[in-house]
Amino acid sequence: MEDDVATIPAFKSQVNTEDPAYKENYAEMQKIVAQLHERLEQSRDQGDARSIERHLKAGQLLGTYFAGIILQP
Repeated sequence: MEDDVATIPAFKSQVNTEDPAYKENYAEMQKIVAQLHERLEQSRDQGDARSIERHLKAGQLLGTYFAGIILQP
């Protein structure tokens, strides 16, 4: 079987990284990305301390503990 590979021509970016609007958008996006990383870290840690305490007081299992029980050989 022959490879039918289409070639897509490269395009030249015209983004001006020195433009004040670009710099403002970039800074705002950096804040959003930092917030995302913080939330991902919290989710790995089962949430904030208040959420963990609330779940445990309600007699609920935390996600990683529950997954460990299910996946236990």
